[in-house]
Amino acid sequence: MIFADSLPFAKSFFAPVNLPASTIALLTRLVVAALAGLHSAAAAATAVRSDPRHRAQLVRFLARQHWSANFHTLAQLAELLLQACQQEVGTWVFVLDQTYHTTTGQHAGNTFSRANKKRRTKNSNRQQKRTPPHACHCFVFGLLLSPQSGTRLPCVRSYYTEDYCRQRAQRACAERPAPVYRTQADIAADMIRTLRVPPDSAVLVLGDTAFEAQQIRAACQQRGFDWIVPANPERVLAGPRPRPRLRTVSTAWRLQHLTRIELCPGLNAWWRHQRGSRDKAWRGNYGRRYWARAETLDVHHVGTVRVVFSTTIATPSEQVVAVQKILLSNRLDWDATAIVSAYAVRWQIEVFFKEMKSNLGLSSYRLRDFQEVEGWVQACCVAFVYLEWYRLQRREGSDRREWWWRQRTRGLALQVLSDAELADLEQIDARLGSAEGRRWLRERLRQAVPTEQRRSA
Repeated sequence: MIFADSLPFAKSFFAPVNLPASTIALLTRLVVAALAGLHSAAAAATAVRSDPRHRAQLVRFLARQHWSANFHTLAQLAELLLQACQQEVGTWVFVLDQTYHTTTGQHAGNTFSRANKKRRTKNSNRQQKRTPPHACHCFVFGLLLSPQSGTRLPCVRSYYTEDYCRQRAQRACAERPAPVYRTQADIAADMIRTLRVPPDSAVLVLGDTAFEAQQIRAACQQRGFDWIVPANPERVLAGPRPRPRLRTVSTAWRLQHLTRIELCPGLNAWWRHQRGSRDKAWRGNYGRRYWARAETLDVHHVGTVRVVFSTTIATPSEQVVAVQKILLSNRLDWDATAIVSAYAVRWQIEVFFKEMKSNLGLSSYRLRDFQEVEGWVQACCVAFVYLEWYRLQRREGSDRREWWWRQRTRGLALQVLSDAELADLEQIDARLGSAEGRRWLRERLRQAVPTEQRRSA
């Protein structure tokens, strides 16, 4: 992009954050770099060609706390997006998951190893190659899906290791307090308690096995939210010891005891949350088939819940069904079809991670200080929220509302860059009409060249 003001709808998008103009300018460079595939601080420094910055300035900007502390800027921009979807009627879906970024840097802060260090029996004489220890960062994400437009509103919190919390406590001060160690389930529960949704709206919380925890259920009960999570493999039924495993309930079931469920992206009750295409649904290549059965059971340390046993394997009628997944839900009035189809919406956060990492460069950073890493992650999320805001603005009043409704990150980024190029050309054409404008344009394009490559004359 040549000029900073060529980014469409940028002024209305950044208006709620009340940040200085210099901060908005640097944040705009990071957003443009994310959309254009320039996934580094050096590339972001020259994302606006007429007003480049040094790459060190971008790195220092990522670590500044006045805009990146506690992901406050992201929360304000997500609130702007929420206000645009305030009038939508239906059930809001809040999906929880965590993502990791692996790095080989030995001095990167707040890293931990996910390696399985359990010793195994040696079955061969094959020699393993020596590899550096893989350390990773962890971020807990929540993705709020609106019921009608399918707008995606992200929120994120960092996972801090115990060692990192102790290191920060040694140099903590009033302006920069030390973080407190919390598990991923504690972080997710806090995100549920502080989740912003329209008043009196129904909310369904979805998560994987990592969020099948007491903290999550207590937070949902406090807010009046419904929830669906996979059961922990160690779960047992309530009652006197010895308590049977939850899986033993389905040991005698045959396929005829289960309900057949077929889910297509554009035909089920949650197709708006998934932005499912009806054209793809009718082709028959994108549907999934399940067999499931729902039971109301009393589970130890959980209470009376709706338990759904499901499988995708069509076993012969004389064989016992091999249950693959067990879902728990507090909705006792839902049947197996309703719970399975609702839980299928959870895959949207996996699509979100793919778009963030492949298209916006979420995992492309090479930074040592973890505060800089948090700034980079927040900038990528701001770029994602901007695309969702751009989608809503272009969809209003357009004769291609269905086309704009289906667009995701890659398609929206291409449209933004196309609009920015058109705005650049219009501004260049306007400047070429006068001598003063040509002089101004010549000076701006001269500044776009790196200092060491500029001509003296």
